[in-house]
Amino acid sequence: MTNNTQLLNCPFCGTDDVDPTGVLNGDETRSPECMGCGATAPTVATWNCRITAPAEDVRAVVEEPVAWMQFDGEGNNDFTDDHETAERWARNNGPKYADWLTPLYRQPQRPVVLPERKPKTELGIYRLEDEGYNACLDDIDRLSK
Repeated sequence: MTNNTQLLNCPFCGTDDVDPTGVLNGDETRSPECMGCGATAPTVATWNCRITAPAEDVRAVVEEPVAWMQFDGEGNNDFTDDHETAERWARNNGPKYADWLTPLYRQPQRPVVLPERKPKTELGIYRLEDEGYNACLDDIDRLSK
């Protein structure tokens, strides 16, 4: 990796505090690590890869955060879905560490497009693997509603 490789901000917490050599991989190579939330990627190219999604403000879907994440300064994150706990964390951290408390918002629901179900055989029954495949599709459909 050359010194002119530019890392994008963390895709999870948004910080620009990303160490390009923060993680030592099993093959003795190094890869990026977010110093804010601990997110990692196997390569700089993977870290910088972003999927372009339609621009929409998630806060327009849910105004209030559904949870909060607190970074404790030692590489650990705590999560809560309780507003009072998040306010207590904010008071305890003080303004110097205000960015250590991150509100988390619910993503808007998008329709799930499922593949076609496997058909029955000529005997009018499903092959065993097709029956399992169709059961998985049924579960995905049920969970996406």
